[in-house]
Amino acid sequence: MRNFFIRFQFLIVAVLLLATFALMMAIINRYNRRWDMTPQKIYSLAAPTVDLLTKLKRAPVEVIAFYPSNEPYRGDFEIFLKACQLRHGQFRYEFYDPNRRPQMAKQWRVQELYTVIVRYRDRQERVIFPNEATFSSALLRLLNPKDIAVGFLSEKEDDEKIAEGPEGFRLLREALTHNHLPVTRIGLRELKERKVPEECQVIVIAAPQTTWSAEDLGRLKEFFDEGRGLLFLIDPMDPGTGGTFKEFMKGYGVLLGEDVVIDKMSRAVGGDFLVPIVEQYSRTHPATDQFDIPTFYPVARSVTPSIEVPGDLSVAAIAFTGSNSWAETKLAELEKGNAVFESDTDYPGPIPIAVAVEKKRELNERSLDDVSEAGRMIVIGDSDFLTNTYLRLSGNEMFIMTAVRWLARDERQVVIENPHPQFEPLFLNSQQHAVLLVTALLGYPLFFLGIGVVQNLWRRRTR
Repeated sequence: MRNFFIRFQFLIVAVLLLATFALMMAIINRYNRRWDMTPQKIYSLAAPTVDLLTKLKRAPVEVIAFYPSNEPYRGDFEIFLKACQLRHGQFRYEFYDPNRRPQMAKQWRVQELYTVIVRYRDRQERVIFPNEATFSSALLRLLNPKDIAVGFLSEKEDDEKIAEGPEGFRLLREALTHNHLPVTRIGLRELKERKVPEECQVIVIAAPQTTWSAEDLGRLKEFFDEGRGLLFLIDPMDPGTGGTFKEFMKGYGVLLGEDVVIDKMSRAVGGDFLVPIVEQYSRTHPATDQFDIPTFYPVARSVTPSIEVPGDLSVAAIAFTGSNSWAETKLAELEKGNAVFESDTDYPGPIPIAVAVEKKRELNERSLDDVSEAGRMIVIGDSDFLTNTYLRLSGNEMFIMTAVRWLARDERQVVIENPHPQFEPLFLNSQQHAVLLVTALLGYPLFFLGIGVVQNLWRRRTR
């Protein structure tokens, strides 16, 4: 009988322990909390992210991330997503390896690694290689949805052959559409006849190779003065051509170089010396202050801010090639395959290949309100980086999305300054040094010696 009661008691204790463990797990899962004890709050979500997640609690948020299984960046991003889950009860995420799940990648039209799709209600946003700022910006766009129409102005006929070919822009148009930037094609005839849709907030002038008339460029000036955004993608041209574009750009404080940028460091990453790498972006300009992904520009020309800038314009270079690049001016020698830097004729790097222009706003003296939206313009010395061949190379696609949103005055951007651990050395004066030395060599030993003596005396008295 005694053995029976012992076994029954053991069973009761085991059941109670199991129930206690289950209760603790239920409490932890329901009331999960994290405390960030670092002074800079390195492991905490930024205040804008927390605020957005709070406002999005009315409906589920679904995140679908396409990362390789063994990618170290995946772990860091998953930690961030888990922190988001603590702030949003209906926040769900899934990781997929596009190499192992090609059908899933095809279903979501994912063509490159580190693509993250964020879904909220009936809309979705795409982010490539996200950080907290770009992810939070996607949440902000989901919270405040709107479409920004883009007019695509091209000299080429928009037939299927050109659109689908390596030099076509079909993938660019698809990428813009998927990011809620619907595209409307505009021909030169529509430009001459002023049939450009009014809803087109951004107009892309892609790869002009002919000499445009003053009337055509005057139309673009009208768009700029109306407050629309202009994106010029101007490739290197044959000597003696494109003079009207150069004069037009001078009026806006931009100089188009009659050169081709050479970057022999491109071969270190398996590229060509005619495909310069851009890793330096302006940290003081809002168009690129949050952008830090390398981009590639096949056969690009230099684009430089002019010394003489009209007083009502703000002009700044926003993208630069590396210090080992240069602008080659002897194009005839370059066609023969001779690419050698000559200090008397060539320009050493870093070479600017993208310039942003903004017209300063005119104010009403009575109400201090804006009379009209100021125009914006970005001039890039290459168009090939947006073609079907190169669009999905590194950060090319993300860069153009960032540029278009700035041109459209899309203020749905979240700026987050990532905190970094600060090195705070401890400096001690001579008195503090002496106190620390005495404490370490005498204080601690005497303290434990005293405890030992007291314990020994106590044991002798209690015997």
